Amino acid sequence: IRRYPSAVLMTREGQELLISALVGKYFPDLVPLYGDFPPRVTDGLDAAAEQSVVFRSLDRRDWNQAAAYSEAIIRRWGPLADQQQAAYLNSTKESQTRTAPYATFWALHLVGTSYYNLGRVYFEWGDRAKAAEAFQTLTHRYPSAVLKDRHGKEWPLAMSVRKFFPELTP
Repeated sequence: IRRYPSAVLMTREGQELLISALVGKYFPDLVPLYGDFPPRVTDGLDAAAEQSVVFRSLDRRDWNQAAAYSEAIIRRWGPLADQQQAAYLNSTKESQTRTAPYATFWALHLVGTSYYNLGRVYFEWGDRAKAAEAFQTLTHRYPSAVLKDRHGKEWPLAMSVRKFFPELTP
């Protein structure tokens, strides 16, 4: 579990689950031995693996799983993303119009992408109010975020929301 915290188990129904989360749920006596589940890491590797589960869920139109993992990423990495957004805005005057470098501000971009994906899920569920709220949170709270798609292509935040959800763009 410590060596491969992002290992994923595929169920017969085609649902992907983090093995570490299953161990924590079904074998709680192991939690004191291995720590919190899913384990917390200090770099973006585990978070990136969780984001890949979101993308695969979106591809399969498994909205429930995509929403659950997106919300988990936001809860887990949101405080660091807030710090990174503030640090970037304080680092340069030009930052008001530019996006932050991906490698340095990975949590900012990961959480921004998670809000974007959560907005997509709400949109697919037909809840335009919650979709608009997710996009609004994204644009106001993380204006320097770069949205990274499943192929690794980076999209500026405003362009992504306008391109894919023009009716929800202010």
